[in-house]
Amino acid sequence: IPDYPNVIKRPMDLGTVAHQLDAGHYTSVRQVANDVELVWNNAMTYNMDGSWIHQAAAKLKIVADGKFSPLLGASRQGVGETVEQPTELTFEMKHQLNQNANLLTSKDLYGMVGIVEEHCKKALDQTNPAEVEIDIDTLDLQTFLKVDKYVQDCLARAKRKKQ
Repeated sequence: IPDYPNVIKRPMDLGTVAHQLDAGHYTSVRQVANDVELVWNNAMTYNMDGSWIHQAAAKLKIVADGKFSPLLGASRQGVGETVEQPTELTFEMKHQLNQNANLLTSKDLYGMVGIVEEHCKKALDQTNPAEVEIDIDTLDLQTFLKVDKYVQDCLARAKRKKQ
């Protein structure tokens, strides 16, 4: 793929992750999770929105995030950085998620619906076949935090893509 190095500045694939894992190159779960996330982000950056590869990468990212989440711990955000996780949802948190969700592409919204469908189906309203609504007030705390992280990641990816 001749233009791949021009588009993707930091290539990563699961074979490399597995090799580095076997060779003991990683010193933390966070490092493994970052490289696995890079695989999905690279696939979504290089391939067009809506392509089967892009869609598959988005779904695999959700699965990987779910698998790494308990290994990384609820309050661990980055290496050497701890952030207190909220114990209850506030109006401001819900409002901010709503504002951020309005900035997502339709593909990213589809991924957001996928998280809610997997973790808190009761928050979905699919009575209108033309659209799906998410009732943010019905989301449990853990699902809300997963959705919020996903939305933040999507916005960060879109920002990087524009640069």
